[in-house]
Amino acid sequence: MSRAIAETVLKNGYVEISIEQQFLRPRLEIVRKGMERISDDPALAKLFPWRIHEQDAYGEKYAQEIGLVKRTDDEHKWIFHYTPETLFEEIPEVQADPELQKFFCALRDLDSRGRLHARMFATSFDDKNSELKAYTGLLSARLSRGRAITRVLRYLRAFPGTADAFTHIDRGAITNHWGASHTGLYVYRPDGSRERVDETSNNSVVLFPGRKFAALAEGKLGLGTPHGVKYDRKIDEDRYSFITFVHPVSSKNEADWLLARDAEIKTYERTLRL
Repeated sequence: MSRAIAETVLKNGYVEISIEQQFLRPRLEIVRKGMERISDDPALAKLFPWRIHEQDAYGEKYAQEIGLVKRTDDEHKWIFHYTPETLFEEIPEVQADPELQKFFCALRDLDSRGRLHARMFATSFDDKNSELKAYTGLLSARLSRGRAITRVLRYLRAFPGTADAFTHIDRGAITNHWGASHTGLYVYRPDGSRERVDETSNNSVVLFPGRKFAALAEGKLGLGTPHGVKYDRKIDEDRYSFITFVHPVSSKNEADWLLARDAEIKTYERTLRL
C-alpha cells in the first residue's frame, strides 16, 4: 500500500479519497429518508431504543451505544447508531417494511465500506511507520479485531450563529465521514489553520484520525484531528450527516495514556472553538 494516505494525513490532518457516486449517493439518500421517518414517527422510534450493546470480538467484550436518541428536549439533534451485530433487520416490524429493509441494507453497505477504508488508512500508516517508528505492531491488525459503528445525525432546524457540533476530537481510531446534506464541516490542520470540507459532492469520503489513533503512538503523531460543524443552512432546514467510526483493539497502556491526557485533550479542543 502506498504511503500517500499517511503522508496526506500528516500534512493536512485528513485525507479525501474518491468513491463512486453510484455507490454513495443512493445509499445516503435512502439513509436520510429512513432517519427522517424513524425520528418523526414515535411508534417507529420505539423499535430502536438507545441502549448499550455488548459486542464480542475474539473473546473480548466491547460496550457501545446503539439505537435512536434525542437526549433532551432542548438538544436540537437526533442520533442513530448502527452496527450489523445488533440485527435490527430481524425485528418483525422491520422485516415487514420494505423501506426500513432498504434503510438497514444501506447502513450495512456503509459499515462494510467504512471498514475497508479504515484498513487502507491503517495499512498506509503501517507502511509509513517503518520510517516514523512512532508505534509498535500493526494498526491494520488491531482493526481486524476491532469494531465499527455507523452514525446518522439529524440536526434539527438551524439557529443562526451557532455551531451544530463544537470542535472536538473523535474517540475512535479512524473517522470515515461519508458526507452531509449541507456543508458545515471544518477540519483543523496540524499547523492550526482551519479548512472547510465539501461534504455534498457524493464522490469523495473524508478520513481522519481520532483519540485512539493518538494513543497508539502515545501522541507522537498528534492528538487526533480536531473538527466541528458550523451553521451553514437556512433556518427552516435540517442537516443530515453520515459517519462510520472504526475502533481498534486497544491495550491497557493506551487506555491509561488516554485517561491521563483527557484534560489536556479537552483543553486543546476548547482553544479551537468555532
